[in-house]
Amino acid sequence: MLTLRVGSAVRLDRVYFGRWAGGGISEPAFAIAPVKEVVPNPPVINSVELLANAPGTIKVKLTLPSTNTDGSPLALGELVRLRIKYGPASDDLRYENDFPPGEEVSFAPGMSGQIYLAAQVQDTNGGWSDLSSVYAGPSIPAIEEALAFWAHRLNVDAVFSNNSPQAGYVSWSNVKITFRDETWGIQDGNTNKRYIWWDYSLSKTTFQTSDSPPTLDLEDVLVAVNINGTCYLYMYRPMISADFLRAGVLQSANWGTGQGSEFNLNDGTFRLGGSSSPKLSWDGSTLQVLGIIKAGQGSWLGQENAVQITQNGIDVGSSGYIKGGATGYNQGSGFWLGYDGGAYKLFIGNSAGQKLTWNGSALTVYGTIQAVGGYLGGSSAISIQSGGLDVGTTGWIRGGKTGYGSGTGFWIGYSGGTYKLDIGSDSKYMRWDGSTLTVKGTVYVDAGSVPGNLVGSGISAWNITSGTLMGIPVQSSSSYPYAYLYGASVVAYQSSAYYAALLPSYLYITHAQSTIELNAQYKWLTCNYTDIFKITSSGYLQLTASGGYDLILKTSNAHVVLENVTQLRPYLAGATDLGSSSYFFQNVYAKNFVDVGCLAFVSKEVEMQDGRKLPPTKALKELRVSPNEKTPYGLPRLDYTSFPKACFVPAPRATEDTEVLVRGERKLVKKGEKLGEDGIDLSALLSVVIGAVRELEDRVTNLEREVFHVGPASN
Repeated sequence: MLTLRVGSAVRLDRVYFGRWAGGGISEPAFAIAPVKEVVPNPPVINSVELLANAPGTIKVKLTLPSTNTDGSPLALGELVRLRIKYGPASDDLRYENDFPPGEEVSFAPGMSGQIYLAAQVQDTNGGWSDLSSVYAGPSIPAIEEALAFWAHRLNVDAVFSNNSPQAGYVSWSNVKITFRDETWGIQDGNTNKRYIWWDYSLSKTTFQTSDSPPTLDLEDVLVAVNINGTCYLYMYRPMISADFLRAGVLQSANWGTGQGSEFNLNDGTFRLGGSSSPKLSWDGSTLQVLGIIKAGQGSWLGQENAVQITQNGIDVGSSGYIKGGATGYNQGSGFWLGYDGGAYKLFIGNSAGQKLTWNGSALTVYGTIQAVGGYLGGSSAISIQSGGLDVGTTGWIRGGKTGYGSGTGFWIGYSGGTYKLDIGSDSKYMRWDGSTLTVKGTVYVDAGSVPGNLVGSGISAWNITSGTLMGIPVQSSSSYPYAYLYGASVVAYQSSAYYAALLPSYLYITHAQSTIELNAQYKWLTCNYTDIFKITSSGYLQLTASGGYDLILKTSNAHVVLENVTQLRPYLAGATDLGSSSYFFQNVYAKNFVDVGCLAFVSKEVEMQDGRKLPPTKALKELRVSPNEKTPYGLPRLDYTSFPKACFVPAPRATEDTEVLVRGERKLVKKGEKLGEDGIDLSALLSVVIGAVRELEDRVTNLEREVFHVGPASN
């Protein structure tokens, strides 16, 4: 016999085994083999508390998982069930209850004393998470049995008759009352009084009656009410009819994972159809229905007189609407259908962008219309295809013109057995008649012309002898815009402030606000008369960026090489930084580093960041190891905030939300956060180290003097 046990985080696939029979293997038998699959991570129980207004009931607060065991995200909608296991010991969780997924559930465990709990969840694929860590809950006090927990019971075969023995009366016979496990027979009788009750202290074998409401103790019970000769029972037989019923949770007798109903009166929740996948449920925030919702004629959606459900469909009336995303007609993004401003209207799309609207009189489309099939016009006219429009042999597209060669405007379509194009008027036009493209006006190509030649009034394809190219003036100067040849230059004017000039040595472009000049003779590129790129008369390259802008040298994973450069220096001494707390170099390779005026004389004390003043050696002993940071070579990094005040260079704080580039990835730094990393001034640190060496040297000198009586005492 093969026994195979799998956990909740395992999916089972079919494999085949054979059974030994007579020394051989018989027909295959089927078994189940485990295959790992992704399941949710377990939830976390945060707290368990007793409900003061519901004895014996506890409230459990949890954090549901947001990821699966492989680290992939897990949405709340992917969870279908929450299971709470509980019992009297951490290793004895003998009971379990199932709930819809939620971060707070209440139930009566039906036990007293210390309670221990653990939880798990199930996803839409049926996979169960592992159990959470066991949570030690509160001690549940035993519920003291009192009279309030005893029920008065009425025998099923008791007889109550309406309008008996006459109108306005009710009568009873064969009645038995059971209370506290004792039964009494009630004397037959009748009454025209309103209230009928059993009074434990007055008589256990007769009913009491009156027209005024009786005062009842816990031992007493209201049996029935007579309303104009009709008897309304108020006792359990086994049904309950009551003006007031107090309970925490009501459950059907068949309550289970797949059947029955439960009403949690403490939490205001209910589940109909089992605890696992109820057909109708309310968890306090979401009403869920598994199945079809049917509404009869005359029902409403929203307020009365809004959206009405009729026999044939839905009627929004004059105040209702149907919407999704949009906040109203032509408002927001989504759709809206309803009554607005005295008319029925439709809106689909983005009110600030592409959309379709019907305002009650006009259908308007803003944006692009895309179609993959259908027709424009008659069924055999212009067809819509995946690649565009096909006018076929009967369709056309026009504007202004009534046909090919008729009117002013444009026309494109099928005419006279061929596809044609006509743009212009009857006197000036461009036409394609199916074989020849003709342009009539100042410049045109006539039928039979030599290919490649333009024929017109004094114009050929090879040179301009006279006249004007219409629409592109080439002339000495006149009204704007115009272009002309000026010596060896070409000048194009839009206006007096907008023009461009192409000269043999430079290109000059000007605008009302900006001017750009690229000068090959003087080797510069200027914008607004400020040099951007310039080779000076002294033979050096000058790159300029205006204030507030960066000058960026960008390559595609290549090197920036300085060849035959004897010195790389700033323009002004002490005014330029190499890198910053946000943008710093990874490695610097060099032969020598020369300090210029930054090594300090540290005598006896060094000020720490908290204001203390310590000898250099003690200041260095104050250095701490960062709990999280590591150096590029993998060793724990020192905590820079533990360095002396003179050594610590804190990263500046962002004065506004700023985007920076960190190791190739863009990162948003919020206002007030650090812009980059803290640093250490190595010159200041070296000064402290030198001071510590001097301090140690003084200690050694004093020690030699005291021990060996060598040399003078050190200060």
